[in-house]
Amino acid sequence: MEDNPGFFPIFINLKGKTCILYGGGEIAARRAEGLLHFGARVRVIAPRTGDGIERLKEEYPKSLQVEYACYQKGIPEGDFVFSCTDDGKADREIYQECKERKIPVNIASDQSLCDFLFPAIAEGDGLVVGVSSGGRDHKKVRQFTRKLREWMGGEKWK
Repeated sequence: MEDNPGFFPIFINLKGKTCILYGGGEIAARRAEGLLHFGARVRVIAPRTGDGIERLKEEYPKSLQVEYACYQKGIPEGDFVFSCTDDGKADREIYQECKERKIPVNIASDQSLCDFLFPAIAEGDGLVVGVSSGGRDHKKVRQFTRKLREWMGGEKWK
């Protein structure tokens, strides 16, 4: 039996797709920014939001909606769900509900609760490159992606 190498890299057209994102901190803001940059509609659900989400509300007023609340059973309709909370219990409940409803889900803090990974992204000169270590080495991914961005002459969207 062959070893499973992990996640298959795939690029998806997010234009017009609805992404439900739980959490309002730095990781949530980075995810939201990438999703918005690539055309998704993002609904953030969090009891409070940081500067990153607040900045994105101004930049993407038509595509970003923020609901100030904690997770409650009954995830809104969406194409993908992302959880960037600091609440392991909520993350597991979000994962379970998504599995029951067959909604692809990504739990930022636990790769075992992910249907897909959110890669580091380098973009420049008409190219988009996603970088992942399958959740095993975030430092290596960050370093490699930084070098890739320099080489490509691109910036992350800010």
